[in-house]
Amino acid sequence: MPKVKGTARTFDIVQLLDMFPDQVSCIVWLRKVRWNDEPVCAHCGGMEKLSPTKNRLHAYWCGDCRKYFTVTTGTIMHATKIPLKFWIAAIYSVMTARQGISAMQLSNELGVQYRTALYMLHRIQEACISGEFRLDNIVQLDKLCVGRRESAARTW
Repeated sequence: MPKVKGTARTFDIVQLLDMFPDQVSCIVWLRKVRWNDEPVCAHCGGMEKLSPTKNRLHAYWCGDCRKYFTVTTGTIMHATKIPLKFWIAAIYSVMTARQGISAMQLSNELGVQYRTALYMLHRIQEACISGEFRLDNIVQLDKLCVGRRESAARTW
């Protein structure tokens, strides 16, 4: 068995909340992950005629397609009033849950209403189905089932 370079880095929910204490830290992290700190228009993919807006924090204007965009445009977090740290905590909870997570449990963990948790859960599950979330680098899986029958597969 070949050796894997490096080790997997794990963290718990407390460390996650320390990493993202406010909206700005979430936006900075999303900029780094999504754009590598170089803004790209979410509508046309342009990188040339971009300028930050004066009236909206962390928003950009694309001179090519003449539209506004942010780091959340085109993602599951687009056009939502829910703070980004709640989204990140919800994604963490859904991805690390062993047998899945209910909207009621997510509601209790985040301290939001049931309808808000259900909305977030549906958006996260839809992103998982569409392949928007991809695992990178070293991934450790426990009790992995590969090649299950179609009828036995879990449906959302």
